[in-house]
Amino acid sequence: MQNINDGGPLIKATKAGNSESVRRLLSLKRIVPDKADEHARTPLAWAAKGGHHQVLRILLERSDVNPNAPDSKGQTPLLLAAKEGHDRAVQLLVGRFDVNPNICDSDHRAPLWWAAGKGHDGVVGLLLSREDREPNIATTSNETPLTFASRKGEVKVIRMLLERHDVNPNQPDRFGRTPLYYAALRGNVTDVNPNTQGYKGQTPLSYAAQSGNLRAVQLLLAYTNINPDLPDATGRTPLAWAAHHGHDEVRLLLARNTRIPTHRKPSPPLP
Repeated sequence: MQNINDGGPLIKATKAGNSESVRRLLSLKRIVPDKADEHARTPLAWAAKGGHHQVLRILLERSDVNPNAPDSKGQTPLLLAAKEGHDRAVQLLVGRFDVNPNICDSDHRAPLWWAAGKGHDGVVGLLLSREDREPNIATTSNETPLTFASRKGEVKVIRMLLERHDVNPNQPDRFGRTPLYYAALRGNVTDVNPNTQGYKGQTPLSYAAQSGNLRAVQLLLAYTNINPDLPDATGRTPLAWAAHHGHDEVRLLLARNTRIPTHRKPSPPLP
């Protein structure tokens, strides 16, 4: 027979969203409300992950439940709810002063990062409503919530984030690619600096030229303030990269938009 003190029955009832069973079990003195399973996930975490807001409310009423308890992957109840897009569960959690909205999982992915990349705009709005949230927390690969949303093409979330004065729209990831680069690849050009230089001085236009993405190049060249001839750390321009990789359409388009005088020395030879 299963020992009721091991948290099993309570977790089972929580997973099922059975609020009556949860109340009954919590009335037993031998039940430990914060007892975690083999994955270090507590009943509160399971309620958050499943979006069972009634059960969540019951558990949050108790003083012996830790609202920030991470599981074996570092995922807090708030992160799990945000990741799954459970608006009501997130609302309950962010409404508590003792819930930290900036705790990341083992890969340094914050609740906002998950919600942004998955297009959960309702959750994004709730997380941004907290004055103590940090909107630019980057993952281990230096990807911010805005970068993730841009990479996934979540236009509504991108707009929500760009409306915030504290969101950095030009922070490059570990590849030196900015949110603008990913937005351009998907045809979603946003109001950020098109000349931002990331890894080895490469701009979004440089990356687009190297990959032969004609549509992204067209969108980036539409910026009135773009410098299509901006060289990277090696002195190579987007035009030089397009030529090297044999992207003829991109090369011709860039050649028509070049502002480099014809007498200027060409870019250094490519390896």
